[in-house]
Amino acid sequence: MEFLTPDCQWRPAMLAEVEGAEFQGHAGLNAYVEATADTWEEFRIVPDEFRAVGEDRVLVLGRIQGRGRGSGVQVERLWAVVHSFRAGKIARVHAFLGHADALEAVGLEE
Repeated sequence: MEFLTPDCQWRPAMLAEVEGAEFQGHAGLNAYVEATADTWEEFRIVPDEFRAVGEDRVLVLGRIQGRGRGSGVQVERLWAVVHSFRAGKIARVHAFLGHADALEAVGLEE
């Protein structure tokens, strides 16, 4: 929490895609972590590449790996996130279920 602004916005890729979910502030991040724990028995983010985008954003390209809590199904897919900073802290986290959408969101191409 110490790295996040109190009013940070968190837009997780899967929940946003399925439910249009976005979480606000520290309480929102806690709600997201709880929702993730209920869904996944194992969940891992594997960052492969970091790119500075201007002075206040960082793009992370990587993968997510997990195993569903109820189903036991293994999942691995491309994943990306854009971190936006304000006053040295993360103010917005916007995750994507693929690299192309994230690159487009920050005005880059593969």
